[in-house]
Amino acid sequence: MGPVICVCEPLVRYNAAMNESDINALTAWLAKAGPSGEREDALVSGFCDRAVAAGLPISRAQVFIDTLHPVYEGRLVRWGYAPSRPVVQEYGRTGSATDASAEDIARWRAKSVLSHVADRQKHAVPPSR
Repeated sequence: MGPVICVCEPLVRYNAAMNESDINALTAWLAKAGPSGEREDALVSGFCDRAVAAGLPISRAQVFIDTLHPVYEGRLVRWGYAPSRPVVQEYGRTGSATDASAEDIARWRAKSVLSHVADRQKHAVPPSR
């Protein structure tokens, strides 16, 4: 069998340089999109697409997000990979047990952000009229 020759087009074409205006625009978009409740895959895709358009030479990205969940250790969000690979993938705990016990779930609920929000709402002072 002869040598294998692969002629590939670049995955992404980009401008030669990012300037301060491009960086400011990307930062402003991220600061607005993040708190607005965009899905993780939309945030990563939006950020990467804008960064490439501004001149940052990236062709793939992975973002790992740790979670406060009794079963899932975190989530992985991919950008620029083959369509056959999932964009968002949850990964399990790194401990020996793969399934969370009822005690793990109760402990998670007691320490979760939701319990802090509920506690804060319970003690909130109503606005004066």
